[in-house]
Amino acid sequence: MTERYEIIKLLGKDPAGGMYLAEDTTLERKVVFRNIDCVGVDTEDQSWKEEFSAYSGKLCALQHPNLLTIFDIFVEGDGVSMVTQFIEGESLAERLEQGPLKQLSAYHMAGDLLEGLHAAHASGVFHGALHTGSIKRLPRASGGHRYLIVDLGLNKLATMVKGEDIHIADPVLLAPELHDQKNEPDVRADLFMLGQICYTAMAGGHPFAEKSPEDCVQAYLAGELTDLSEFAPHVQEDFADWVMLLASGDASQRPESIRDAMESLQRITIIEPIDESVLNESGQVTVASTASVRLTAPMVEVSDVTQQAPVAVPNYVAPTHKSNKNPIIIIATLCVLIGLGLWFGLTRNDGEVGQDDALSTIPDGVKVHLHDVVLVNTIAQRKEPVLVDLETDKTLDWMVATGAPASSNRKERETGHYIQSVFSKGDFNEFAMKKVPVKFKAGKEELVPMAATDSKKGHNAKLDEGWEMILRIPQKHKGSVIISLYMTQWQNDFDVAVTMPDEEVIMFSVPAQTPGVVKIPFEIPDPQAGGFYTIAITAASANSKESPKVNVTMGINAIHVEGR
Repeated sequence: MTERYEIIKLLGKDPAGGMYLAEDTTLERKVVFRNIDCVGVDTEDQSWKEEFSAYSGKLCALQHPNLLTIFDIFVEGDGVSMVTQFIEGESLAERLEQGPLKQLSAYHMAGDLLEGLHAAHASGVFHGALHTGSIKRLPRASGGHRYLIVDLGLNKLATMVKGEDIHIADPVLLAPELHDQKNEPDVRADLFMLGQICYTAMAGGHPFAEKSPEDCVQAYLAGELTDLSEFAPHVQEDFADWVMLLASGDASQRPESIRDAMESLQRITIIEPIDESVLNESGQVTVASTASVRLTAPMVEVSDVTQQAPVAVPNYVAPTHKSNKNPIIIIATLCVLIGLGLWFGLTRNDGEVGQDDALSTIPDGVKVHLHDVVLVNTIAQRKEPVLVDLETDKTLDWMVATGAPASSNRKERETGHYIQSVFSKGDFNEFAMKKVPVKFKAGKEELVPMAATDSKKGHNAKLDEGWEMILRIPQKHKGSVIISLYMTQWQNDFDVAVTMPDEEVIMFSVPAQTPGVVKIPFEIPDPQAGGFYTIAITAASANSKESPKVNVTMGINAIHVEGR
């Protein structure tokens, strides 16, 4: 297997071993190749093999834009090899050598990392060793950066392989309860380290950088961590309080879940100067270790270094579109359209995309309402794909899976902040389907969806597998939302499960259609402002009457969110 990878150069070393830039000669792409030597572990032991296979399988199945993709983990010779995605970008540790992050950047970083951790925790994987070197920053085309975790699972995997406790964490940022090796990482431990990373990023260093691990534990448990506002007075009080809550030495004081932490974060509105330049006049820092910096001077107020007027930046809310059209004309037009829709109905044939009952009245008390499922186009007609316009006057957000895997190869609306994340649900591979019966139009751009599963490929999708997505309703949202899932299917039923903010799960089934692309629209009539909704769509049957474990062929094309 290792003959497939040609080592190019050493990228770095840590307690788990060396990381190498390599060329995957089969797929002709650059990857990161890591080999972890087995020490005192019998890789032929059945119990070890089962534990290793279960954990490595979880890691490889995780696909999320805020997590580094792990392509493969395999045993060969006297060690275990891990092959991961290669990303060219600076780590947070490298960025902090230039000075602290502004609070808006730290705010977005916190949201990105919470999304990644949510996906990991949902799969039963906890990090347990987050530090500033764990995080990379990638520039976004729309401005700012996307943050992702690059070493998820490495700490536990290296310990499992080497047969001894491996510590890749920064002891200054490590949750105090994890200094006791008997304790396993959990949600609150990961939240503590996320809070410490935000603290370090905005303060430009850490006041405990020169303390011993034992002293750090005692200081955290005694509540001696200096309030963030002392080192970063430019950070507004509610955001500083949120960071300090996560960084509490008392685990019981931290949020109970990622969802709780995210909801409290989204209630914060950041007030930030328009200028996004880095604040270099923040004071001197001295390096105490590769991951921690000791503070030697307080931060400078943002108002002291910029004369620009502050602007309110709402929590992930798309900017309000201002129109110069007469509102009376708009209202009158809408009334006419609604009246026509109610009178005639919106009937659709193959190739025409719409909702038969999109404007129907939904009875009180209905939390999720399934509208009519529409067959957009058939596989037989894919030489003449139907073009679906995603940008309507009611569009709030959209995502198109432009490649495989859908979680990372996707195109998103730049001003849409409803769709938070998409990741696969199950241990299957996705491939890029070249000919599809549908295309999507977004402005002047035409997007071709490609992500699909196939029964002829390795790691095929099974029943109860599919995709999961996180939807967040912004605080300022008004009215109901209609979510439409565009899915490729080959005569297989779908189950759709919507998990509400209060954890109630509402499920409905979508019967098999003629092979092609179907539009599955459902409405949340009274969404909770700031609430998170988890939407899972999985295969409930397959296009075969054989064993119930038969492979299924399906694909996620797009997600469209519109207001009503």
